[in-house]
Amino acid sequence: MKKARSIKLCIVFDGRDGAGKGGTIKALKPA
Repeated sequence: MKKARSIKLCIVFDGRDGAGKGGTIKALKPA
């Protein structure tokens, strides 16, 4: 359940921040 939720959050943030700058994704993904 937690994994599915994380993936969903990633998709939401990717669509939101990804369109702007993608800063949230960089903060979430250490890679």
